[in-house]
Amino acid sequence: MADDGALHPLMWDRSWSQLPAKQETGGLKGSKAQSRENWVVKLRFSQAGTDEEKVGTGFYLNLPGASYHIILTAAHNLVDKKGNFSKNLSIQRYGDRETRPIQPPIQPLVCPHYTGKTDPKSDYGLIKFPRCSDDSDHGFGFALSLGYENLRGEELHVSGYAPHETGRTANQPSVYTNTGKCSRASMNQLDYKIPTEKGWSGSPVYMAYNGHETVVAIHNNGEPGTRTGTGTGKGARVNASMLEWIFDSTGALHRNKALRAVASLAKKPAVELADPVYLHFLPYEKYACTHWGTEGLNTTFNVFPAYAPTPLVSASTLYVFQHVQPHDWPGERKKEKWVLWDVISGGVKLTDTPQSFCFPRLKEPRKARRIFMVVFEMDDTDDLQCLVMNGDDISELDRRMGDFDGSRIEFRKYKKGKDYKYYTFDWEELQG
Repeated sequence: MADDGALHPLMWDRSWSQLPAKQETGGLKGSKAQSRENWVVKLRFSQAGTDEEKVGTGFYLNLPGASYHIILTAAHNLVDKKGNFSKNLSIQRYGDRETRPIQPPIQPLVCPHYTGKTDPKSDYGLIKFPRCSDDSDHGFGFALSLGYENLRGEELHVSGYAPHETGRTANQPSVYTNTGKCSRASMNQLDYKIPTEKGWSGSPVYMAYNGHETVVAIHNNGEPGTRTGTGTGKGARVNASMLEWIFDSTGALHRNKALRAVASLAKKPAVELADPVYLHFLPYEKYACTHWGTEGLNTTFNVFPAYAPTPLVSASTLYVFQHVQPHDWPGERKKEKWVLWDVISGGVKLTDTPQSFCFPRLKEPRKARRIFMVVFEMDDTDDLQCLVMNGDDISELDRRMGDFDGSRIEFRKYKKGKDYKYYTFDWEELQG
């Protein structure tokens, strides 16, 4: 029988080749129905050369500390079948009487693969707009790792606005939530046995993860329930490609950057300044090495947020490093595109499936410059390990002989105020 694109449950047994991971918590420990209602918005718009108002749903995605808000929704709410942008687009939050118009310079964006046809895999888009300095964080959490899990059988929720409200509720819309099971999980799409309504396109499909509401898909196609059966729905899955597009579109992605060790930000560093040492992957070596200078260096990364909780949960934003493969990268390693920080053995390597130690915190010791530490939280929340890249084994003689690679990559216990020579980093764009 041909593969229909669904993930076979046995494909994702994480115990086979992955490092030990912290146990994720189930259920919701930081959840309020009113907060969820505030994260879901009603979209009003018109299309196809008429002024007839249509209704859809969108939702905020939480990205702590960002200078803008992100609203995700279905692409067909933002453009018509010919690719023309919707007119008179506005958003209305729960309980608000007034709508907020979305107009230039705010420009909605849609997935570049969306063609106007009914395709749940690519039917998604976003609205990005600046937020005021006094705006608090809000929105659903997200987790790249869930895009690689087999979610079949997991309990999912969909929250949206219905277009048929009349009277008082028409001016102050209400959010409705339905719950059911995931029936099919493919790489770019989720199917679920959850009744949905007209006007729910663009709704968040979410589940409990790490104690908070975490969005796993953007609803864009469905049928309401009937007397004889449960309604069904389909949505674009929140996965690596979607998150990469979202954060590239909103300026939160560092593209083609080399990771370089730099001097500490301390006013009087307790250690000498670091040499120009970079993280480097060689084509036929399992573990990464250090590299002195940029001569012969061709290792760069796309770095973007991989996990953020809701504002009601105290947890750090985590990031993922995606290896940008050089043109001569071996074919047998093409699938190994995620950096795995092997804190257990003290090395750095590549993996084809994101796992717990692919997601570090980028901890900034100060806000003045884009300097950060690569930090990992172990089982004990007080046990923080940080990356240290030591270039002391690359001697001047080695460099004269054309050997720029070293092997001193390790992880040390992070302590506030403790200075290591090679534990602070920044991004560098390679020339040529």
